[in-house]
Amino acid sequence: MTVHTIPPPPVMTAGFLRDQITPVFAQSRRFLDAVAAHGSPLFLVDSPELVDQAGRFRTAFESRLPATRFYFAMKSNSMPEISRILTAKGFGLDVSSGLELTAALEMDTDHIIFSGPGKTGDELMLAAAHPNRVTLLMDSIGECRRLMAVLTGKNSACLPACGSTASPRGCGKNSGSCRTS
Repeated sequence: MTVHTIPPPPVMTAGFLRDQITPVFAQSRRFLDAVAAHGSPLFLVDSPELVDQAGRFRTAFESRLPATRFYFAMKSNSMPEISRILTAKGFGLDVSSGLELTAALEMDTDHIIFSGPGKTGDELMLAAAHPNRVTLLMDSIGECRRLMAVLTGKNSACLPACGSTASPRGCGKNSGSCRTS
């Protein structure tokens, strides 16, 4: 019998905590002044730091993957200003809901990935209305059928299963068929 012991959780040393907390406390006057001027709760965005971190992230991958496009997942922080700052620096937006898609379409970006599961017919219609700006990731055959229904104006229950294309002409190749009404 082999006995495995679980290592104890890492301990945050005083030095580690000091290194993490000291920079925050060093800016406490800045934060308190902002609250005094604008009230609380308050969200502050350090734009130069955000741009610097995003640039470092991009640089880490571009040297090995030069043809890569970079996207900010709006679900990670829904503040529009964050998305505006990053799109101005060439990032696209990854959205996972109709609300996020609508917000992304209102911003000045031509690179939107709609990757959310369970897209509704209205959300698919909105994405399909912007084919030059939105890349639609399909999560299931059913979702592809709903997209084909939006594109062809047919009842989605009567559409064949889709292959890898978003064109009604290619839909159903190498898949089962379905009677249309």
